[in-house]
Amino acid sequence: MKLIEGSPAAPGAALALLIYTGVAVAQSVALPHVHGLAYSADGKQLFIPSHDGLAIYSNSRWSKASGPQHDYMGFSVTKNRFYSSGHPAPGSALKNPFGLIVSGDGGRTWDKRGLEGESDSVHPSNPRIVAVATKDGLFLSTGSGAHFERLTAGQALAACFDLDAEHLFYSMHDGAARRYRQSLKSRSRSEVPLPSLTQDAVSYIAQNPADRAEYAIATFERSVFLSRNMGKNWTQIARNGQTIDGRKP
Repeated sequence: MKLIEGSPAAPGAALALLIYTGVAVAQSVALPHVHGLAYSADGKQLFIPSHDGLAIYSNSRWSKASGPQHDYMGFSVTKNRFYSSGHPAPGSALKNPFGLIVSGDGGRTWDKRGLEGESDSVHPSNPRIVAVATKDGLFLSTGSGAHFERLTAGQALAACFDLDAEHLFYSMHDGAARRYRQSLKSRSRSEVPLPSLTQDAVSYIAQNPADRAEYAIATFERSVFLSRNMGKNWTQIARNGQTIDGRKP
């Protein structure tokens, strides 16, 4: 038996505590900032880069990644790699900002890829089709950014391509938080239900690659929600930066 740090020193007392509760006491995970949102390739983990490392939600539980506690920004996940820019953790030998880094082991170790000391944010995207959310609207380029078409006016907040490669999700706030799904072909759009956000709005959107009906959203007030039925029902797994364990969508 391993004693939990901060528990009574007497083995009998610690054992009684563990038998009574039936669970181990885990360190709480907070979200001081939310700098992104992404699923693992197998869809079993949800990653949130923050000011002090990567937070992970899996099997209805929160944990922290075992790697360095960098301030990850411009975070992106592919089938086999994590990519990020950002600022190094205190005591790190990396330059600030550290440019583009890549991890092939789930964020435990990272390798430098360049732009050290020059880049603060990197946003990997389809090399030809690019969506940009701005205060003046949502813009789409099909020519690697050479020309942009405005899809909608008004402040756009987050954009995420649907994994079907035929639609684009984006969020807005026009007095109320809204999320839309728009066809890249016909340009028609439909509003997608959101949880009640009062004065909050959606800052990040992620789709589960293993179950395309499952979505996660993060908000500017550091709340996180999951839906497994295209937004018809939502489960809150973080509220104002405080994570919530044991909740299944």
